[in-house]
Amino acid sequence: MRIHPVATKQDLSSFLNLPYRLYKNDPVWVPPLRDEQRGQFDPKRNPLLDHCQWQLFLLEDAGEYIGRIAAFIDVLAIDFWKERVGLFGYYECIPDPAASRLCSKQPGNGCAARNALYARPLVVCFPGMGAGGEGFRALAGGDGALQSALL
Repeated sequence: MRIHPVATKQDLSSFLNLPYRLYKNDPVWVPPLRDEQRGQFDPKRNPLLDHCQWQLFLLEDAGEYIGRIAAFIDVLAIDFWKERVGLFGYYECIPDPAASRLCSKQPGNGCAARNALYARPLVVCFPGMGAGGEGFRALAGGDGALQSALL
């Protein structure tokens, strides 16, 4: 398994299409609109990207994409809150602990490289999870702060 940054239009398409492939047989999954998903990563359509440093990542195993995640540093939020925090989201992964760990480490590493102290979730939706994202922290093996030193 290896994780790499999304660098091409083909990579972006793979990033956007991954959940459609992973959940295509899930009877309760409601797929988001593809154009809306693509627009979230288009600086012309999403003004949030004007003040964010961001990177998308794909997890690959044996030539197949099996996970994805995104890392963000919102410069305006750091200026306002005076807290060097990175954010992560768009997490999708096959149900494999090793793949999940590898995928979840990448935002912390990327945010640390950009001088953020730690990364926390943008929005996390797991069944039975508390509002603070406790389920993802446990899944990622962090202490609640997902400090890059632990990742």
